[in-house]
Amino acid sequence: MDWFKSFFEVYIKKQTYLNLVYLLLAFPLGLSYFIFLITGLSVGLGLLIIWVGILILLLVYAVWYGMLALERILAIYLLNEAIPPMIKRDLSGKSLWEKLAATLTSSVTWKGLFFLFLKFPLGLVSFVALTVFGSISAALLAAPLYYNTFSPEIDFTFENVPVQSFWLIDSLPEAMTACFVGFLLLTASLHLFNAMAKVSGKIAYGLLGDFSKEEGREETAVTVVDAATSVVESTPEPPSADVEPQILTDEPEIPDSESKE
Repeated sequence: MDWFKSFFEVYIKKQTYLNLVYLLLAFPLGLSYFIFLITGLSVGLGLLIIWVGILILLLVYAVWYGMLALERILAIYLLNEAIPPMIKRDLSGKSLWEKLAATLTSSVTWKGLFFLFLKFPLGLVSFVALTVFGSISAALLAAPLYYNTFSPEIDFTFENVPVQSFWLIDSLPEAMTACFVGFLLLTASLHLFNAMAKVSGKIAYGLLGDFSKEEGREETAVTVVDAATSVVESTPEPPSADVEPQILTDEPEIPDSESKE
């Protein structure tokens, strides 16, 4: 019965509702990113000839980098993705132009731009899925409340199929059946929404984090290895086993002449 438990415990998981918040924000944010970037980049590039475009592009870049930081925060706190920092180099004490050059040469800046443009279609898909499945589920769940007034009818007729079939909900048992079907549909929809949020989180993880090795750590590792090598080289070698040790005694040496006498 593990599948039964895993299917219905989606309602008591905190991550389910965090995923819903992320998906609800995806479309308005994605639309805003798309409009701003298309307008700002086109105007800035078009006015480069009179130098005003440079200021516009710098402003667009500042907002663009802020958008990346916002999306990283949303993915970390709403989707529970452990995304690395956007840039690992220590920029403290650097000038404004040095920081600008460092961020412009970072791969996350340009991968993030692709993510911001990708956010619009992802948000659109999320919006359509939330609207369609959410509205159908809500209508079926609320059937016992309005079946006497509206007598809803569910049409199952498909195009190019000669036989028409529909379900007229005009009694309490039928309304309760529709409510149960709506509950099952809502549960399945929540699993679908969780899967969509998981895909969005993995995309954010791959595009919004700096996975390059830190320069400081590399230099420290090289220094430690060099120091260890120098210590090993300076250590004296033990005496060879082939050399016969000399035994020192306190007796004085006797000259050859005295020994003959």
